[in-house]
Amino acid sequence: GRISELEEQVEVVDALKTTNEELKNHIRNHEAEKNALKKQHNEELQRVIRTLDRKNKDHNQKSEELRSHIKRLETDLRNLEQSKMENNGNLQIKTQELNAMSQYVKKLEDTEKDLRSKLESYQRSTVNGSGGNRGSGLWT
Repeated sequence: GRISELEEQVEVVDALKTTNEELKNHIRNHEAEKNALKKQHNEELQRVIRTLDRKNKDHNQKSEELRSHIKRLETDLRNLEQSKMENNGNLQIKTQELNAMSQYVKKLEDTEKDLRSKLESYQRSTVNGSGGNRGSGLWT
C-alpha cells in the first residue's frame, strides 16, 4: 500500500503542477488581453486628442480671422464717422454760404422793388406832370 500511496501523491503533485501551469497560462492570457485593450484605448485616446487639437487650431484660426475682420470693420466705421463729420462740416459751410446768398438775393430783390417803386413814382409824376402824354405807352 505504501507504493500506491506514493504513486497517488505523485499524481496529485502532477495534477497540481498542471493546474498551476494552466493558471499561469490563464494569467498570461489575461495580462495580454488587458495590455491589448490598454493599447487600443491609448490609440483611440491619441486619435481623439489629435482630432481635438485640429479642431482647436481651426477654432483659434477662425477666432483670429474674426478678430481681424472686426478690427477692419471698426476701422471702416471710424473712417465713416470721420468722413461723416467732415461732410457735416462741409454741409454747415454750404448752408452758411446758401444763407448768405439768399440774404444777398433778398437784398437785391428789395433793392429792385425799391428802384421799381421809385421809377414808377417818377414815371407817374413825369407822365402826370406832362399832362396829356398819358397814353404814349412806354411806361404803362
